[in-house]
Amino acid sequence: MNEIINKIINIDYERVKNDIVSFLRYEAESNNKIFILGLSGGIDSSVVLKLASFTKIGIVSLIMPYTKVTPKEDVEDAIELATDCSVEYHIIELDNIYEKILDTLPTNKYAAGNLLARLRMALLYYYANLKNGMVLGTSDRSEILIGYFTKYGDGASDLLPIASLYKLQVRRLAEYLNIKDEIIKKKSSPRLWEDHMAETELGLGYEEIDSILYCIFDLKMDISRVKSIFDATKVDKVIELHRRANHKRIMPKICIIK
Repeated sequence: MNEIINKIINIDYERVKNDIVSFLRYEAESNNKIFILGLSGGIDSSVVLKLASFTKIGIVSLIMPYTKVTPKEDVEDAIELATDCSVEYHIIELDNIYEKILDTLPTNKYAAGNLLARLRMALLYYYANLKNGMVLGTSDRSEILIGYFTKYGDGASDLLPIASLYKLQVRRLAEYLNIKDEIIKKKSSPRLWEDHMAETELGLGYEEIDSILYCIFDLKMDISRVKSIFDATKVDKVIELHRRANHKRIMPKICIIK
């Protein structure tokens, strides 16, 4: 697996940076828009903010903690990064509005978690309307391929700057961009409920996830070959995650009237 990981992470990060910055600048200038970004204090949103800051296009970042599940250090890291990048930011604590909604609904942990993600996206689009902005998505290629995002929540955006990069590549890009180690080394988490950790929920580490995905989608290996390299059960799990998330990656089906 180490050989495969080395293939994944050994890319030209200066070129990656320049390509993404050029993409963002072109889209903003073509549409006469600024950028709206949800800043969590995690690695993906931190990388997207840093890249967007190089465009010299206006950015408004929203820091939206639900204080019962969002660690204080996440908020502090988000504020520090926004300040370092000279970016306008607003802190919107979600506790009151989120809990008022939940009080009227049946109890379900996963539905409530997805509601929190969708509430954050609703606020981002509110600011997009308010500020004539485009919402920057922070999903990476790993998350998109296995469907690890909330449909119409963090999966909704106008632009996806890092969607071509695996999680392992995003981490290396963060190092290249001099994002602080405390952010880079954080365990990935959507923070949808208490002690919510991505790799715990998925049952696999991103080293395994990215390596399996890379073999399937980049190296185009036969599944039997992939299973000879990795634990077959883990390969099947990644394939199943990808299959079950197909509906998240496509537009809703349209009924054709004949």
